[in-house]
Amino acid sequence: MRLGISLVLTTEKEGNARSVVNRVNKIIQAGHPTFEKYDKGGTKVSLEKELPETVWSGAILAGLKLAQSIGSGWQVSGFADEELTLVSSSFSVSGIEWACFSLQRNQTEAAISRNR
Repeated sequence: MRLGISLVLTTEKEGNARSVVNRVNKIIQAGHPTFEKYDKGGTKVSLEKELPETVWSGAILAGLKLAQSIGSGWQVSGFADEELTLVSSSFSVSGIEWACFSLQRNQTEAAISRNR
């Protein structure tokens, strides 16, 4: 399962943004980021992390643990059987203003689960 990660960084400078993402990646090892200017100032970064978990409950726990490794005060939303969305604005890594972690269950797997 793939965990989507969106970050809004306080800096508009690409070098500084890369530095922040490198610090994040040392913790969560999410892979190659894409950068774009954020319309309200700063930089928006998108990352993806492939989770090794194949069971939905394990993937949820893995996503929560990854989010908590870089921040706290996560707001949880989503329909528990199909998606998880975590949003926070409190981080242990400086330079992050806002973050969203999102995990969506495979459509086929969700349908099988509902029919049990």
